[in-house]
Amino acid sequence: MSGRARGRGRGDFLSGGTDDRRPLRRPGDGLANMPEDWAGLRSPGASITTGNSVESEVQKLSISAEPSEEEIAAMLQSSSNDAQLLATLRELHERALACRAVGARLAAAAGRLQREAPDGSHLRNLRTHMLNFVQSNYKRRHDDRLMSPARFAGAGGLLCEVFRHVRLADGAVVLVLVTPILEYLTALLHCRQEDQVMAAAQLCRVGEELCRCSPEGVAELVNSIRERLISPDCGHALRADFLLCVELAACRWTGLSRHAQHFYAHHGVSLPDLSATQRQSAAPPKAPVGPSEGKRGEDCSVGREPPRSADVSRSGNGRPEAQRQTGVHQWVPLPDEDGWD
Repeated sequence: MSGRARGRGRGDFLSGGTDDRRPLRRPGDGLANMPEDWAGLRSPGASITTGNSVESEVQKLSISAEPSEEEIAAMLQSSSNDAQLLATLRELHERALACRAVGARLAAAAGRLQREAPDGSHLRNLRTHMLNFVQSNYKRRHDDRLMSPARFAGAGGLLCEVFRHVRLADGAVVLVLVTPILEYLTALLHCRQEDQVMAAAQLCRVGEELCRCSPEGVAELVNSIRERLISPDCGHALRADFLLCVELAACRWTGLSRHAQHFYAHHGVSLPDLSATQRQSAAPPKAPVGPSEGKRGEDCSVGREPPRSADVSRSGNGRPEAQRQTGVHQWVPLPDEDGWD
């Protein structure tokens, strides 16, 4: 009898009978497709969330492979709280590691929005989030260099762009990034050819600010470039990029003569936009640079230790103390400062 009951019920349903029993739910049907009068079968307190979660997934999928700076800024501004901002940044950060152009646009958009955000806005946390991301990349740099050279190069490029665009409230650079940048750029000189070109281009962009922070470190990096420049395995394209770095260092990173610009343009070398970096350094106004911070345009082609000022107190490990300082030697505590050592 049980078999006949099953058969009769199945026949009534397929033949369009008036059986008042509900059709079985097919695999893949969600609760949203159930009849309205089945609402009581849902668990108490359950709700159909077809809005925020789906919209967030659609927004994630709608991010283009290489969004513009305006698109990135719009996505960051669309976040209503810090959790959404961090989720959007995490997705964009992964895109930035895969595409250097996205990294430059992300850093520029984050730096601009952070400066323009009013007090109390979650956008004021952009600098902290960006520093946390680049610090996390730095901690895994050895593994990335061995297992994912492309990610290692992307992390180095993103670090330089964050140093260039993401500033402190008074416009000063984040000093804690200087040593990791020098380490990345030195390592990239011995990686793939496209990574060497990228390292040379980044040094041309941030060389002046790096030199103000660490003249000795930049001088050593420029010497490494000189060695690569005269090495037998240095190709023609690399020679032009390396020569530009050495010449900018000799010119104290202030620019090239008109004849030199024509020379590099003729050989297909892109010249850095030094004026943008100089405007970023000048706004907002800062206190005069002290003796311990090096002179603007310090010649980093020849390494020398700048004199230390007696009024700059330092801790036992040689870092500036936590009190507020003006200029580039302003220390920014991070959640895990030891991660940069």
